[in-house]
Formats: sequence, structure tokens, C-alpha cells
Amino acid sequence: MRRSNPAFVGLLLGVALGSGHAGATSSSHQDAIRDYLIVKHCGLETEEVRAGFRVEVITLVGAGDMSASEARADRNAAAEHVRRHWRNRGMGPADPRCLSEGRAAVCHFLAVLGIATDSDCSQQRTD
Repeated sequence: MRRSNPAFVGLLLGVALGSGHAGATSSSHQDAIRDYLIVKHCGLETEEVRAGFRVEVITLVGAGDMSASEARADRNAAAEHVRRHWRNRGMGPADPRCLSEGRAAVCHFLAVLGIATDSDCSQQRTD
């Protein structure tokens, strides 16, 4: 198991504490989890993408009034969605949606960290 770089963890916390989400909604939390599971399914996960996901979740959950049971329900719903709509097709990273939805999720999580991305991200989602 790889240990986190303390400076990188500090950067994550700084980004999470400095971002201005008004509050978590179950749908935004569930969307973040679903997108991350799609990234993993597509084989696009990197340390930076994982960090962007963590910052987004910390920000969403920390800014809202989400209970542990609500967070768990969101995780379960997101996992079920990915299982039903992605994994059951048996295509894995060869799924053509990885080039669109998977790549868009990668770009989003990199943008959460403020990481400059390549031109593939210029036409992707920016929320």
C-alpha cells in the first residue's frame, strides 16, 4: 500500500477547506461517487484523480448536513447505478463511453484540484 505524501495531503486539505460549496446535496454527492466509480471502471484512475475525488467528497460532505447513513445510501446507490449501467456489459475499459463520460469525470476531478489539463478536457464538463 502506497503512503500519501504529507505535502500532497496538506494541499488536498487546503483545497477542500478553501472551496466554496454552499452545501452537500445527496445528488451531488452521489454523482461524485458515481463518476469516480466510472473512472475506476474505465481504468483512468490516477493519484491526482483520486485526490480530486477526495477533495470533492470532503467538501460536499463537510459543507452540508449529511449524516453517515445518508452518505452510505449515496455510496450504495452510486455503486448500484454503475453496476447496472456499466459493469453488466462486460466491456471494462474498452467501453466507448470511457472516452466521453469517463474522460469527462477525469477532467472534472483534475479541475477540482486546479490542475491544468490537456486539450481533451477543453470540451468536457466544467462543473
